[in-house]
Amino acid sequence: MSISYERFRLTEENTCYCTHCGREIEDGDNIVHDHNNEDFYCEDCFEANYSCCERCGEVVDNYYLNTAYNERGYEVYVCENCLDYYFTRCDDCGDYYENTSETYDERQICGDCMERSYYICDDCGLLVHEDYVECINDEYYCPDCAENHGGGDYINDYSYKPIPVFCGINKDLHMGVELEIDDGDNIRAFCESVQDIEEIYLKHDGSLNDGVEIVSHPCPLEYHHNNMWEEIINNALDCGFKSHDAGTCGLHVHMSRAYFGDDQLMQDFNIAKLVLIVNRFWESHLLKFSRRTENQLNNWAKNNPFKAVKNDNTAAVAQKLKDKSRNEGRYVNVNLCNMHTVELRFFRGTLKKQTFYAALELAQVLADIAIKTALNDIDALTWEDFNNMATNRGYGDFIEYCRERGVGADKKAPKAVIQEPPSPLTNTSYRAEPPKLRVGDVVCIGVCNVENDYTIPGDWINIVGRYATICNVYPNDHYGLDIPGHGSPILNARYDFDIIAQRPLPVVKEIYGYWVDERGNRWNCDYYSKENALYHSETLKDCTGCTNCTNCTGCTGCTNCTNCTGCTNCTNCTNCTGCTGCTGCTGCTNYRNCANYRSEARIEFANVAVDTM
Repeated sequence: MSISYERFRLTEENTCYCTHCGREIEDGDNIVHDHNNEDFYCEDCFEANYSCCERCGEVVDNYYLNTAYNERGYEVYVCENCLDYYFTRCDDCGDYYENTSETYDERQICGDCMERSYYICDDCGLLVHEDYVECINDEYYCPDCAENHGGGDYINDYSYKPIPVFCGINKDLHMGVELEIDDGDNIRAFCESVQDIEEIYLKHDGSLNDGVEIVSHPCPLEYHHNNMWEEIINNALDCGFKSHDAGTCGLHVHMSRAYFGDDQLMQDFNIAKLVLIVNRFWESHLLKFSRRTENQLNNWAKNNPFKAVKNDNTAAVAQKLKDKSRNEGRYVNVNLCNMHTVELRFFRGTLKKQTFYAALELAQVLADIAIKTALNDIDALTWEDFNNMATNRGYGDFIEYCRERGVGADKKAPKAVIQEPPSPLTNTSYRAEPPKLRVGDVVCIGVCNVENDYTIPGDWINIVGRYATICNVYPNDHYGLDIPGHGSPILNARYDFDIIAQRPLPVVKEIYGYWVDERGNRWNCDYYSKENALYHSETLKDCTGCTNCTNCTGCTGCTNCTNCTGCTNCTNCTNCTGCTGCTGCTGCTNYRNCANYRSEARIEFANVAVDTM
């Protein structure tokens, strides 16, 4: 890659104008010459607004610079032409890569996604996602090639996954059921007896001795009740099969993720609440409901240890569940490893119709309670809430099963899943080393001393023991607090805190002489250490598009307020280099770099900049 520009100092013989800002570049000023376009830039404009494409070397406006990954997997910044010509978008993660691979269904996948989620078909050699790969005799096939290998006349291989056929009404919760049966007298007779039932298919399962796994297509609860299962269960009993008594069998219920929300974030959030509710009632009610032994649960459906904190927002809860689930695998009570379903794995197999339908009714109740219950109200749920919903809907099998098994409403579930606020601190002195908090951290308030409280005098007493989010950081361990339900944030207050959750530290990278954070904010390496840049990045709000920052008092590293037109109270924009549209800094007392500052100040600053190079 060759660089298409050069830097030099303008001499008296030359006169030129900056292509970006239009001002005349004076003798002795540093200048940048773009050979390809024959453009000239003053050094300040070039450093603030342009970079060099790492693929072709062209000078590119930062707005049109794109992140991609080269053939060695390293992150590079390239122009749009190079992005389109040399790189391909991964259809899984959405990032651009120089090297991708094609899947059997003609999608392009990067190496990271391939290693994480794909197999190579042993016939055609193309990639196939783990949700669609079929394992037959210890070999892996895409769905197209698998048709040439089969799995027997009636029983498919364990990895067999046909395209799901959705039965019933679309808006209802669709559940796919996996019922294992074992130790039968005549497996062929059973297979022949159910071969014409279109809503199911049969699979081998290595955990069974001489049995089969019955798998249904996704159906609503009412459809399961009124159609095929009575015939299936009767035929299994007639052929001598067992399920509960076999000791090897499970009953798994897959619930459609789409039922839990209209978008990915809301689905993840409601599913997280489902996991929390299962955890809350796990030992008090669901263990007995499941009929599983402790050893069976430890092997096939152990408890998911996921926890959340009260007042977590939707995104935080969803992300915590994703992070936790990556390490837990499939063999937990609520399996989240499937792309389109949530799987309840904790039921023991059964050929008793009432028990079978009670499990499906519980799945429906769990899903609906998770959706309608707020995160902070989960600890207030009781088993009576389950009974009431089931009674109102006429779920008689669930009610009768709970009565027979002694799964009672009078047994109290522990409040151990969602952390309660710690007790308020009783000491009256501050800690010897106050915690170093950042904007976005969640804390529980202890001792409080409000020095500038814009709420009712003395109202701070009511917030001791409450959760709050840090919304501003001031010198000498003073903070601005955003307290749910408290109205306007409390400003410039000093507290004794218990830290509940802290944001990950920001990341900055050195790019062409600038420290650049993940949001694109940048600080000149000549004037800022990496620690300075990190400090500004974690306290800086992203004011792209802001038109009214009338109360801004801390944008010391801001380089991105290009649309600001009303920062009348700004007192600290000492490093702002991009407020080109600002027209109202009438109260600003320290804007040395502001484009509207008086010309003498601009000249003075330019001279200082040249002298320090």
